[in-house]
Amino acid sequence: GNSVGGLVGSAKVLSTGSIRIENSVNYGSVQGDTHVGGIVGYASVNSAEIENIYIDDCVNYGSVDGESYVGGVAGSAYKYCVVTNSINYGSISGTDRVGGVIGRIYTGTSVENLVNYGSVQGDTHVGGVLGAAAYSDSATSLINLGDVNADTYVGGIIGYIYDGITLTNSINFATITGTGSNIGGLVGIIDSVNVGAVIRNNGSEGAVVGTGATNVGGLIGRAGGTNVIENNYANMSVTTHAFVGSGSTSGAYIYVLNVNGTTYKRYHGSVTGFVWVSGSPCPIPKDFSWVGGNMGSVTTSNLTSAGFSSI
Repeated sequence: GNSVGGLVGSAKVLSTGSIRIENSVNYGSVQGDTHVGGIVGYASVNSAEIENIYIDDCVNYGSVDGESYVGGVAGSAYKYCVVTNSINYGSISGTDRVGGVIGRIYTGTSVENLVNYGSVQGDTHVGGVLGAAAYSDSATSLINLGDVNADTYVGGIIGYIYDGITLTNSINFATITGTGSNIGGLVGIIDSVNVGAVIRNNGSEGAVVGTGATNVGGLIGRAGGTNVIENNYANMSVTTHAFVGSGSTSGAYIYVLNVNGTTYKRYHGSVTGFVWVSGSPCPIPKDFSWVGGNMGSVTTSNLTSAGFSSI
């Protein structure tokens, strides 16, 4: 069926008031077709002038399986939702718009402090935390620790971004595997047509596996349009892919590589120190201006010629 949730199938605010789904836990498996979530299947507010739907402090332990818009906490947080402080532990599987915590967020929705531990499996628009995000406000402090496997638009945090989201202080620790195109350790693809995305102070520590795939990036598979991409971090010791697989690479980047127990870095410009992502052990270098490219295979012998130095 459609709009299937472990606790709430569909939550809608049509004219007045708000809805709060808080301090909730699901232990059972959830199965459905469209808009399937461990806590709530579908959530939406009719207008920006109405109060939001709030989903806070929710935890899902059960497996969630569906076709489209599938997530560990919510299948779809469609319009003007606020989703915070929630965790998924269950395995998540679907076909399209599949996320470890939320399958899809849309107009005016913001998310913060979301963590996924479960494996995520899908075909397209698949992310460790969010499957897809479009016309949304902000996504802050998202963490993924579950392996992600899909075909196209595959990301450690978000699989697909379309027009206007600010992603900050988020990190992926898991292995991201894609077999088709647009695969990234952080974001699979940014498709900015009217409004650019802001990708700032994020990191990826996980392997990115895209054997035979196209547009594979250590951080972003493809960045299309005009975006602000700065002060991001990627541990590239497990892949030789470019920092951004394809598209616009304006902004500030750094490579950090671990080879034979030694950590190497490459950057250009003044270094003013490191900032720390809230809730994670990953240091994020700031104020870098070097734009990363594909340096080829990661071996000790080619690091010096590629401009890397040990730290």
